[in-house]
Amino acid sequence: MGVDRGRHTKRKMWFNIGLHSKKGPSWGQMGRSFIRAALNNARGVDPRDSSPEASAARRIHGFHELDGLEFLARVDVEKDTKGGNRNVVKTAIEPDHPDYAKFKGTPVKPHTGGGNYSRSMVTATSPD
Repeated sequence: MGVDRGRHTKRKMWFNIGLHSKKGPSWGQMGRSFIRAALNNARGVDPRDSSPEASAARRIHGFHELDGLEFLARVDVEKDTKGGNRNVVKTAIEPDHPDYAKFKGTPVKPHTGGGNYSRSMVTATSPD
């Protein structure tokens, strides 16, 4: 994951998204929820939208579709196992978040219960 704005522009971050865990099914669900939120963010889909268009926007045909996906994320600093600082991606900021429009630079569309998918928000990038 690369940072494209702010004080850390052009820095790289890596993180794992778990889909299966010996700790139980809730860990896998957290990973799937994160991917859904990142897709909602990148593709401008309101998380409450259950229309066929929104469902199609969230569907991927393989993990390769996540390579280069641009989305807004909340990043915190935590201590690593050696006592140093590390950046941790906490969550993807979805279109219903109050700061989404400010950071994305686009107006938030109100949820109407129908197709709320805007293809103009899709940003294609190539991974480094």
